[in-house]
Amino acid sequence: MIHCMVDGREHAVTAGEMDELATLIDALSDEVAKDGRFIASLMLDGRELYPSSEWYRSRKLQGIRRVEVITGNSGQLALDALAEGDRCLDELRGMLLRSVEFFRSGNDQKGLTIFIELVTKLEWFVTTVRSVGDVMQVDFTATLMNGMPLSEEIEALNRILLDIVGAQERRDWVLLGDLLEYELEPQLEQCRELLGALRQISAT
Repeated sequence: MIHCMVDGREHAVTAGEMDELATLIDALSDEVAKDGRFIASLMLDGRELYPSSEWYRSRKLQGIRRVEVITGNSGQLALDALAEGDRCLDELRGMLLRSVEFFRSGNDQKGLTIFIELVTKLEWFVTTVRSVGDVMQVDFTATLMNGMPLSEEIEALNRILLDIVGAQERRDWVLLGDLLEYELEPQLEQCRELLGALRQISAT
């Protein structure tokens, strides 16, 4: 018998033909999503797991005594992520300008150090925007911004990211500086507009 708690309340579970923990968690996730919520934390017999962890995907239900789930509001999650995205864009612009300055002055090592951190943050930003879209159930191909689908804005950012990583791999610091200043920096402003568009959608 599995005792399942959702937000501190006993939750009836019909295990039925379920034999894996992942099946139970996916079913709970679908249930709370109907109320605009998501699984924010997960405890299994007193052990905390990341809700997105792959550890439990193949774990059998047999022997599990207690599953505890805490949910969060999907709308608030999206707003918090968008606010963090704004802060990330401010950091990215500052890092971009410092990196370009070091590359132009011939201090390639310092420029490269900042550049690597910049790419990591940029990848985080793209992942976060897509996650927010999933939470808000936004169709990026059908939602327009400045007459273009949001999906094209994200793809444009991905293309620039591939170009600047390619320049870095070829150790072409002059091209890398140009790509950062003349391609990526304007795109960051588009990203801010993208966040604004998502914020408007969340308000409707």
